[in-house]
Amino acid sequence: LGRLRNLEILDLSFNYLNNSIFPFLNAATYLTTLFLRENYLDGPFPAKELKDLTNLELLDLSFNRFNGSIPVQELSALRKLKALDLSSNEFSGPMELQGVCEMKNMQDLDLSRNK
Repeated sequence: LGRLRNLEILDLSFNYLNNSIFPFLNAATYLTTLFLRENYLDGPFPAKELKDLTNLELLDLSFNRFNGSIPVQELSALRKLKALDLSSNEFSGPMELQGVCEMKNMQDLDLSRNK
């Protein structure tokens, strides 16, 4: 994926991918749409691994096994983000509402079916 620098849309949903996919995404800085729905992604949300994808407008990480708190503050760095789906994971705990307010372009936010 590192050689596909001009790639704008990537759908790797419904595979058996684990967190080792994230380092390969860093070079795809033109990505506007990223679907990683229903894989084997787990652990804390990979904010550091996604921070360079500043052109993202749609991010779907639903139906995985991410846990911990939802890192809204880190996600606010993705300023162009319009749609975010983190539903059906294992997130728990309080959510930072201040971070949500900073996501000025957000139009569709799905955090349903978490803990």
